[in-house]
Amino acid sequence: MDVLNLITVKEAAELLRVSKRDKIYLLVRSGVIRGFRFGRKWLIDKDDLLKWCEAQMVTNKYPL
Repeated sequence: MDVLNLITVKEAAELLRVSKRDKIYLLVRSGVIRGFRFGRKWLIDKDDLLKWCEAQMVTNKYPL
């Protein structure tokens, strides 16, 4: 985990273009995405978040 690659939950929500942060908190607390609490804020590994996003992509086996 690179210190320069850490983002807050708010930044993660902005990156994913979502308004609710609950899902992001759930992903971090459940260990799906690496992160840690620093004071009152959660810091998330941006690479883990992007890898998780890629894993969620659905591929079309039958293109038009």
